[in-house]
Amino acid sequence: IDDLKRWGRRPKKGGPFWFNRKRAEHIIHFAAACPHVKGQWARQLIVLEPWQVFRLTTVFGWERADGTQDVTLSKPWRGDPLNR
Repeated sequence: IDDLKRWGRRPKKGGPFWFNRKRAEHIIHFAAACPHVKGQWARQLIVLEPWQVFRLTTVFGWERADGTQDVTLSKPWRGDPLNR
């Protein structure tokens, strides 16, 4: 979040990163359009938890100034509900 204050939403002269809100929203809309495929929730659309939205937008929203993706690897962190 400090990076958003530091570099902003648009590429700045000399700034190495920027937050592409359109790209971040795209991944959230995509995930929300995907249904569960097995079990008791089969065929129901996925409802993302706030921590999942934060993680997806962090991974997919930040770009380098040249438009390439900044994050290329994401590992579960401590406290992640899916970190089994």
